[in-house]
Amino acid sequence: MSHRIFLGCNYNDKSVKLTFDNLKKALEKDLPVEVVIIDKQSGRHVRDLWNNIKQKIEEADLCIFDVSAFRPNVVLE
Repeated sequence: MSHRIFLGCNYNDKSVKLTFDNLKKALEKDLPVEVVIIDKQSGRHVRDLWNNIKQKIEEADLCIFDVSAFRPNVVLE
């Protein structure tokens, strides 16, 4: 059984997003984990997206958030 890790960060900052994308690849390659990154999902309502984010956080065994830059959505998560 794999474990789930939720990553939350400022996806508008391309360098942070790239770092988290690379972290996801490395973790999933080396460990029995599923890493969840929820960024832009076209065609979804904000409420649906928020419910999806909350569900993924609740299902995660570990959550990692980058709050180095103030982003209200990351702070809310």
